[in-house]
Amino acid sequence: MADATPQTSDEAPGRSPDNFIVGVIHERPHVESAVNELHSLGFPEDSILVLHGKSGADAIRGRDQEPGFTGFLRRSWIRLSEFLSDQLDPVQRHIEAAAQGNYVILVPLPDTNLESRNQVHQVLKSHGGYDIVLVGLNSSEQLTA
Repeated sequence: MADATPQTSDEAPGRSPDNFIVGVIHERPHVESAVNELHSLGFPEDSILVLHGKSGADAIRGRDQEPGFTGFLRRSWIRLSEFLSDQLDPVQRHIEAAAQGNYVILVPLPDTNLESRNQVHQVLKSHGGYDIVLVGLNSSEQLTA
C-alpha cells in the first residue's frame, strides 16, 4: 500500500463525492481487512483512499496542488475542515495520525442511504477505526464509537 494513493492507480471519472466517511486505523493488516470487507459489500476498491506517513499527512494538509487524485484529496479535506471548524480540529488529528504512521481511510458513499453509512462506520469500527467522521454536502458529524 503506497502512501497517499488510492488502492489502485485508476481514478473514477467525474466529480468528488458529496458524502464520505473518513477515519483512522492503526495497523496495516486491519486496513487491508477493512478495505476487503468494504469491497465485498459493494464499495469499489479503487474509490477507497488510504493515506499514510508524511506524504499522506501532506496530502491532507493540501500542499499538493495537482489535479486528479491529489486535487480530490485536497478538496475533500478542505470541505471536512470547513464543516468542522467550530470543533476541536479533526483534520489536524487526521494529519497527525497519518504523520505518526497510522492509516487515514476515506470512503466515498454512493448516496445518502443510512444503510451505506452504517455499513462503512461498522466496518471501520470493527477493524479498530477511530476518529470517524461523516461528511456530507452541507454537514458533518463525528460518529460515535
